[in-house]
Amino acid sequence: MESSIGSALERLQRSAEALNSVCDEAAETVRQAESFLSACRVGIRAWVQIGSDEDGNESFLEYMRIGKNFRIAITYIVDGESGTRPWSDCSREEKLESFAKLPDLLLEIAARVDQKIQQSKATVESVRKSIKAKDPYHDI
Repeated sequence: MESSIGSALERLQRSAEALNSVCDEAAETVRQAESFLSACRVGIRAWVQIGSDEDGNESFLEYMRIGKNFRIAITYIVDGESGTRPWSDCSREEKLESFAKLPDLLLEIAARVDQKIQQSKATVESVRKSIKAKDPYHDI
């Protein structure tokens, strides 16, 4: 029994080192993603679901304004109440569970940006046509 505990502790020590390394890499990847999105000045909220349970509680990985900056964050909806924290402030377990959804979030951000561009272009065209119909001498 003692030797199996000893080997489990050795394995745990190696695994903990690997886990620390993976968590550090994930944190750096999220920092890089936030920096990239900030440099692009995206400024559009997007989210993907991380999970849900049978009671209707849900969790989401989001790109949203927190304070003055847009950040990658985790939002929980539990018993109808929501709470949000920047990804960097979450527990290790929360980070690891949500990190797998980062590619989906980036794809969702890109899709929402494209959607907002198309909506805005359609609005500009519609308003300009309406103005021109009422004032054909007004050049826009």
